[in-house]
Amino acid sequence: MTDTSAFSTWAVIELFGHTKLAGMVTEQVIAGHGYIRVDVPPVNGHPEFTRLLGPTAIYSITPVSEEIARKVADYCQVRPVSIYIGIEHQLPEMDADDE
Repeated sequence: MTDTSAFSTWAVIELFGHTKLAGMVTEQVIAGHGYIRVDVPPVNGHPEFTRLLGPTAIYSITPVSEEIARKVADYCQVRPVSIYIGIEHQLPEMDADDE
């Protein structure tokens, strides 16, 4: 018997490279390819964020309660991407004549 229900659970995700994420884990298809979606909850004043992972990047998925997932998310301290590129590091604008 095959289980065709959509995957949706609170979990701890361990990635190759020794990174851990915790949050609500679901599946998402983008351009015909399946990804694991992790919605990390807000913790200690840091905003919630979403990370999409390719299945081959994942070492393990451990289903846990919401309470444990929130504690692990806080403990791991993985934060959303927040990069500011100052004007001195940006490429100059190109003219129509530039190729």
